[in-house]
Amino acid sequence: MPGLPDPSTEEVQHELDRITDHLAERFDTERVVVHRYVLDSYNQLAEGATVRAHLLALTEHAVRDRLSQRSP
Repeated sequence: MPGLPDPSTEEVQHELDRITDHLAERFDTERVVVHRYVLDSYNQLAEGATVRAHLLALTEHAVRDRLSQRSP
């Protein structure tokens, strides 16, 4: 049984933007800062990934953790 196909570049970018907007609002942080965190986290996770199905969810979780640690 084959898995789901990898999302297109456009779909990934759309989701990264959605994650950025959501977390910037949730943590009241400048969008540019959150976007940098999102891209850094996604790229680091993607480097060693053999299965890409959960990269977006893992990225959101990693950035949420990082932003939580910044908050007082």
